[in-house]
Amino acid sequence: MNLKKALQTFLKIFVPLSFGCLLLWYLYSKMDLDEIWKVIRKGVRYDIILFSLMFGLFANIVRGFRWKLLINSVGDEVKISNAIHAVLGNYAVNLVLPRVGEIWRCGVISKYEKIPLQDYLAHY
Repeated sequence: MNLKKALQTFLKIFVPLSFGCLLLWYLYSKMDLDEIWKVIRKGVRYDIILFSLMFGLFANIVRGFRWKLLINSVGDEVKISNAIHAVLGNYAVNLVLPRVGEIWRCGVISKYEKIPLQDYLAHY
């Protein structure tokens, strides 16, 4: 039984990681890496990017708090960290498959908080 669980864990990590590396290789294989590094070193204003990231992260944390309030109003209690992580993951999944993040967010809360998934899917 432990071998089966170890294989599942390995595949959960290895398959997406391999797919991501393959995708990155495909995207950047025909680009000049020296030019990319030159732009990264001298052509980027990191202060503006950091400032923007702080506002984006703050907005997603507030969305996590709002989603926790929504779940609490239904009668279930969730950890704020799980609600925030579910919201952040929601946006990451939506980048790959639009609108799938909504179901993924409900699934994450269901998995970590042991709340039935159908309770939240009914609200969509």
